[in-house]
This record gives sequence, C-alpha cells and structure tokens, in this order.
Amino acid sequence: MARYERGYERGERLGELLRRILADELARIADEELEFVTITGVKTDRELSVATVYFSTLHLDPDEESVAAEVLAGYRRRFGEAVRSESRLKRVPRLVFSPDSSMHSGARIEAILRGMEAAPPPAGRVSAHVEPNTPSKARDTSWPETSVPAAEPSVEEPSTVNPLGGFAVVDKAAGCTSHDVVARARKLLGVRRVGHAGTLDPDATGVLILGFGKATRLLRFVTALGKEYEAEVVLGAQTTTGDASGEVTQTWDMSRLGRTAASEAARGLLGETSQTPPMVSALKVDGRRLHNLAREGLTVERQPRKVRVSRFDVLDFEAGERPLARIQVACGSGTYVRTLAEDWGRSLGGGAHLRSLRRTAVGSFTVNDGRPVDSLELLPPAVGLRDYPSVSVDDEQARLVSFGRFLPVELAAEGDGPYAVHNSQGDLLAVYERSGNLLKPAVVLASAG
Repeated sequence: MARYERGYERGERLGELLRRILADELARIADEELEFVTITGVKTDRELSVATVYFSTLHLDPDEESVAAEVLAGYRRRFGEAVRSESRLKRVPRLVFSPDSSMHSGARIEAILRGMEAAPPPAGRVSAHVEPNTPSKARDTSWPETSVPAAEPSVEEPSTVNPLGGFAVVDKAAGCTSHDVVARARKLLGVRRVGHAGTLDPDATGVLILGFGKATRLLRFVTALGKEYEAEVVLGAQTTTGDASGEVTQTWDMSRLGRTAASEAARGLLGETSQTPPMVSALKVDGRRLHNLAREGLTVERQPRKVRVSRFDVLDFEAGERPLARIQVACGSGTYVRTLAEDWGRSLGGGAHLRSLRRTAVGSFTVNDGRPVDSLELLPPAVGLRDYPSVSVDDEQARLVSFGRFLPVELAAEGDGPYAVHNSQGDLLAVYERSGNLLKPAVVLASAG
C-alpha cells in the first residue's frame, strides 16, 4: 500500500508539473483554433509512460472540443520538447489530449441552478431537467437579434465547403465576440474546423477573416498582415479598460488642445515602438486569458511587445473640455489601438480612451469585401493568400510539393516570403518559406499523389 501511495503522489506531482509546462507552452502558440482552449489538468498512468492532458473550450461544445483535440495533437512534438527542456525527466510521457468532462458536469449543474432560481418549484417538490446538447438561453441571446436568420441548416448536414477549405470576409457587428462569429459560421456551414485571423473586441466592428477546413492552417499568414482602423477617441478621460465600456478613473481639462497639436502628437507615435498589452486582451499569461483575470479584479505583469504604426491621421476634431477625435490608423499585426489611444492622450498631457473602433482592412481585404456572418461568401484558399508573393509550379513540381519536398530558391522571383505556391490552374497547393538556398514547406494543402 505504501508503495502504491508513493507512486500515486509521484504521479500527482508529475501531473501538476506537466500541466504548468503545457499551459505555458499553449500560451505561446499563435493558433487561432486554440485561442479559447485551457489546459485544466494532467493525469498519468501508474507507469508514468502516458499522460492524459485534459482541456476545456469556451462553450464546452462537442464540435469545438473535437477540433481542439486534433489541433493539440498536431502540436504534440512541440509540447514534448517543452517538457523535455523545462523538466529533468529522462523520458517524456506520451501525451494524449482529452476534453475535461468535469467541466460539462459543472456547466450542467449551473444550468440546473439557474433554472431553479428562475422558476421555483411547487412547495415540497424539487425537480429539474436539462435537455442534452441544448444550448442555454443565455448563450443564444449573446448574438444580436438582427443577425439571426429565419432558418439555419443543421450541423449534421453535409458541408459544401471545398475539401481544401477556404476563407470568408465577415463585417462583424457590435455586441458579439469573435468566437461567437466562429461558432455561428460553424453552425451555418456544418463545418467543424473554423477559425479567425485576429480577435476583434465585442464592441468593435469591421473586417474579421474566417478560415474553414484545411485553410485554418493558413490563418497565421493572414493574421500577420497589416491592419487598418477608424476610431473615435475621447481625450481627457481615462477608463479602466481603455474604451467606453470601462469606468472613468481620471479626467483632465483639455479645452486648450487644438487639432494641430493633436496631429503633431499623433505623428510622434509613428514607427516601431514598445506596447504593453492591456489587461482586457485575449493574450494568455500562465495559461489564463488576461481578460478573464481582469474580470476577477486581478492585474498581472505583461511583457511589452514591439509594434509598428505606419499611419496615424486625425480625420476630425471637436474641441472642448473632453475633445472628441476621429482617427485613422494603419499598423502591424499585434497592435492594440486602445493602447495607442491611451499613449496619445498621455503624450498630450492627459489621458484618452476609445469610444468606438472599426477595423476597415486586413491586408488588401476591406470592409467592402465583408458580409454579415449569416450571408457568407466562401473564397478559395488562393484568394486568402493573395497578399503574398506567388510561385507557380508545373505538374511534376506540383507532385513534389504534395509530398512536402524542398524546391529550388530560384522559383521565388521576389521578396523574402512566405510564398503562395500554385499549380498551373491557379490552385493554392502550399505555402513555402526560404531556408538558405532552398524553399521549404511551411503548410501543404495538396494531397500526396
């Protein structure tokens, strides 16, 4: 018995060590399909040769969990290398990823309790019933009423999406999260694997690019494209969140500020600079989303990140004690416009926050290309990568690409890559990157044959 207990304690300690290492590594993985995935625990077998990694998703949806398990398994080697480098283990256990069923039990109990509070049972009798796989009413009402179509196809219907997947440009409405848009698209199209290329805050609107099927593997290239925004900024008032949803914490009288001085200060923020992510962002620290920590009233240390702002124009300016400015910003991926607005306010001797935000472009995709999520236009993978230099290959080279073979660098006529590799018909086969005197595959869509 003592030997068994020692083995049990050792397994518990190893499980907690693995959970911490894997959670930290998950936070470093820039994959939109894992944006709302959290590692909840790790359990090892008695021989410590297999470790079951339990995880949860935002909405505890079975389709989301199935996709997340596949994506996590694709990073198994990376997770294993992280464990090897961060621990003293001589042998890394084989990692198996599984949804945390206890989270479902907790959600179901919570739903039962909500139902009991909403409709008290007759005296002396308590009964509750939750239909399996039925979304809660609270979740349904999170979607704007104007966006709900009269009828929608079942997720069980066969999908009409290209086997290689594709993209869609959504003009996101206010009042829903980026993840809500993904869940909506998944339901409408009957496709399990859906992701997006860059989070928009619930109150923000504008361009949100979705990827479907195999094309979700290409989303990191779309995410890396430059962004453009239009925003309204209230100068002279600082809030807890950097936007109008937060509480005002400090005010300044900026009635003497004019448009000329405001524009000059905006130009001073151009170029490359360091920016500390806000506590209300979707970034992870120690495996937890910053915005979740913020809701609990917690503030944690965040590492500054290099960002680039190429345009910061003041389009309109209304003077007053709290001036209202309409701005246009062009910036690199990873830039927080709310933080830029706060920095602008500080440079003017006060504070500032966003009143509204609209993303007007991602790369060459603009709001004119966008559609409401309930009337998506599916684009082929080649269109989604149109902002990258193209490499065209013949039939024999296309066959080599399908096997993930290296290509001669001479095929790449321009730029440093990545390169969108197309066949003679213009179909996207893969994305390649430079590796010395060769081009190596980063993502291959084409099936070997």
